[in-house]
Amino acid sequence: MRLHRQTRATLRQTARPGVHHKELFARGGDHSPGNLTLLCRAHNTLLAEQDYGKDVMARFRASASRSTVPVDAYGDRIAVQPRWRAPG
Repeated sequence: MRLHRQTRATLRQTARPGVHHKELFARGGDHSPGNLTLLCRAHNTLLAEQDYGKDVMARFRASASRSTVPVDAYGDRIAVQPRWRAPG
């Protein structure tokens, strides 16, 4: 059975939902369950573009695709604590 192209795209997007902060984390929101909601990738992207602007999100996606270094919505590197490793 072959799935319609749009159905396949929808399944791909809903297979990896995105977490959206109702009050933006970058603008002081927290990670509490009441401030979070799960969205499909398309709607998470749409809201991010509405919140931050299409140009900011385009820079974020471009810098994220070129590097494995985590960056914020403005393309600035995010300081990441190294993972703890057991001695030996």
